[in-house]
Amino acid sequence: MYKIILKNYFNTKKETEKMIEDYYKYIFKKNPTIIFQNNYLQIYYNTKYTNSNLFINKQILNSIFIAGCKTNYLHNKIYYFVTNNSWNPKLSFSKKITDTELYKFQTIFPYKESYYINKEGFIYIIINNTYGWFMNNCNVKYDVKNHNYKKMLINLIKNIRKYTNRKIVIRTHPKDRNNGNNYIEIRINEILNELNDTKISIDNIIKSEDIVKNAYCVFIQNSKFILDFVNNGIPVYNLDFFNCNYFPEIQIKNLAIINNLEENISTLPDRIEFLKRFYYHVIIEEKNLLYFAVKKLYLS
Repeated sequence: MYKIILKNYFNTKKETEKMIEDYYKYIFKKNPTIIFQNNYLQIYYNTKYTNSNLFINKQILNSIFIAGCKTNYLHNKIYYFVTNNSWNPKLSFSKKITDTELYKFQTIFPYKESYYINKEGFIYIIINNTYGWFMNNCNVKYDVKNHNYKKMLINLIKNIRKYTNRKIVIRTHPKDRNNGNNYIEIRINEILNELNDTKISIDNIIKSEDIVKNAYCVFIQNSKFILDFVNNGIPVYNLDFFNCNYFPEIQIKNLAIINNLEENISTLPDRIEFLKRFYYHVIIEEKNLLYFAVKKLYLS
């Protein structure tokens, strides 16, 4: 029997033990021909109390990574994004789901058939947690005192302004706000003063669903929040803040067309192909989560 090394609890110890019990019950009942080196499997659930940050862009064998994610369309219910050997889905085993499987997901996560260009919408810049997973993978060396996010934001805004004068709304990560860390807001306000651009604002009150409703396009990187935008047909650009990029295939490469996205819809990334890859990593139900994760990532 393989040894399971659980790096942290799911919700409670009792729930975790039940999940492992279900795992053994189902996985060995099926008698899968799984071969784990040294007969062990490590399970990471989110990042709390673990060294999982080491593997956001690196591989570690015999490991499953489970991220609990929220979306606007499951009434705050969590779904699970699962990869193996790395948090980075680009370094994990992956394949496309079938059209039938995609349809099932689209009955859970509402989907627009084509890109939707909100001509009256704003450009949203969605900021990752500044002290989160990717702080050691920034394209500008991380600097707590001077805050490298300020440098990266200024570069991004200046590049956007080469092509459009559309209103830009910056949204900081909830963990920065809830933890009382106001460094990023201070730096953004400094940016607003320096650029003297009345069409740039910071808005942390707006709900996620309102961002989706009011977006013309969005700059985002590595966040599972990207699913809501893709499903709603909102064009996606890369923040390009980090040296690892989880979802490059859905990001528009040409910044020069940002002011004319409607006229360039035919050149935008294929949403269906992206979702077939994305949903391969998604598990909706928590029951038997470990079994389905192993089956999907090691038995496919």
